[in-house]
Amino acid sequence: MGNIDQNGQGVLARDSLRDTETRMALRNKLRLIHADEPDAAIINELSVAHGEARGDLAVVNGSFSGNEIKSGRDTSYRLPHQLAGYEFSFNAMTIVVGSHHVASCVDTCLKFQLGRTVILNKEPSGFCGK
Repeated sequence: MGNIDQNGQGVLARDSLRDTETRMALRNKLRLIHADEPDAAIINELSVAHGEARGDLAVVNGSFSGNEIKSGRDTSYRLPHQLAGYEFSFNAMTIVVGSHHVASCVDTCLKFQLGRTVILNKEPSGFCGK
């Protein structure tokens, strides 16, 4: 993974990776980012908002950040409902999306108070700011 910020926040895009590959790459990147934080925990499939939404990966380290993956084979149909749950649960969000989801994801994210969000796009040459 490329230019994800130091807190692991942003929106990443790539079509060729499947959900499991994307999850593994993101989890590895989060481990690197938080390697010097002995109290940081990375949690898979964390239910929030009384079970109404579930973040693919969450990081707890004095702050509470969520990570949602929408692979190229996913739809973004559930994203507004998920973001509504995340809005009141996480301090910040990273949303990893297939490139065809970027525009709709950005439009959807602007409707919610998600804390700090950085938009990144995955090009074949590597992640770049968008």
